[in-house]
Amino acid sequence: MKHIQLVLALVAVGCHAPKPPAPPPIRAVAVVTGVPGASVYLDGAGTLVADSTGTATFPAVAESLTFTYITVAATGYNDYRQDAVGLPHGNVQVWLGRGCGLPDSKQCVNLPPLVTVFVPLPRLQVGGRVFRKETGERFTAIETSDFDLYRQFLNGSDITPVLGQRANLGFNLLRVFGSFNGALGRFVPSDYGELWYTRLPQFAEALARKGLYLEFTVFADATQWSTDPQQQVAHWNRVVDAVKNSTNALLEVVNEVDQPINRLDSLPNLTMPATTNSSHGSNGSQALPVQPFWHYLTFHTNGAPEWWRKVGHNCMEIDPRPCVANENTRPDDDGQVHHFYDAAAGAALLAAGAAFHSNSGKASVLFGGLDLEAAQQWVAGAQSVPLHCQDGLYVHRQDLEGTTYLRVYQRGSDPACIVRIRF
Repeated sequence: MKHIQLVLALVAVGCHAPKPPAPPPIRAVAVVTGVPGASVYLDGAGTLVADSTGTATFPAVAESLTFTYITVAATGYNDYRQDAVGLPHGNVQVWLGRGCGLPDSKQCVNLPPLVTVFVPLPRLQVGGRVFRKETGERFTAIETSDFDLYRQFLNGSDITPVLGQRANLGFNLLRVFGSFNGALGRFVPSDYGELWYTRLPQFAEALARKGLYLEFTVFADATQWSTDPQQQVAHWNRVVDAVKNSTNALLEVVNEVDQPINRLDSLPNLTMPATTNSSHGSNGSQALPVQPFWHYLTFHTNGAPEWWRKVGHNCMEIDPRPCVANENTRPDDDGQVHHFYDAAAGAALLAAGAAFHSNSGKASVLFGGLDLEAAQQWVAGAQSVPLHCQDGLYVHRQDLEGTTYLRVYQRGSDPACIVRIRF
């Protein structure tokens, strides 16, 4: 009887014993890198390898883990780390880059994307009247004006849409102003202090990541922001030093120095850089470039009669070294889009290339309407000339001219190396 009473007592005690604590709640956290095979570390959860979609899914993350940090290592990308990443309750998707649900989604976290390892573009070298890449590849400048781009970059604007459009269209060189204080607005280096110089290599890299070379015009509207020749020399020297390691950079001293607002009293005292291909600067439309000529020449035809013919032909005739017609008539001043095709083709055949000029380019905004149509024609014209034509002997094919063609030019004997300039 006592034995039975003892068992009952033990059972009674067991019935009133505290239950073991429930396991802490868990949830799944998926980190979407977009890179298959990436190694993803989530502090508080461990390390996983991203699957074929670039996603690393941590299936059992404590609900109490509301803040963490994430690191990612992936071949071809810079090492990545984001601290103080907030994790909402429940299952969560963490996206590296855009694409995580709607902006107000409570289960999505958007983080900056992985950044590819930067591979510099090969430098351009002078190869007679054209440029060659230091790797030996042929090159013709298919350029566009993008005057306001560096100002936008320094002001924190996202310039990647403009860079992407230019690169996708087929442009390979952007002409960007480093200063102005006039019709284009105000962009004065002294307003930015040291930042103006220290961020210039980063700006060049942003272009290089899109496969774009940079022609950086240092002085414009100089009389409106810098009149001391010694300060001008010091500014030029600092720019030269800032871009010396930017393999995609070309320098142009001054824009149209013969215009009163662009007068540059320091011009005779500026030194041609040893490392970076540089132009001494341009004068106004149809005027010879600034002399003495440096590594290459910059020539303008904007507003000139038969400008689309002169872009390539007149540029070629100036000097045996590379000549780039880097400012030409805009579409709003000549709506015949075939002129833009022919101008670019002529420059690709006869000179080192040329620049498409437009109001969209002056403002560094996306091309649209007539500007876009003319830009497309410009690239198509430049790309219509095979690069091997650069080595051919120049011939003026008067026998092919008449009522349809204003001029016909050829290099060598290959029929593919004939450019017909229409009226």
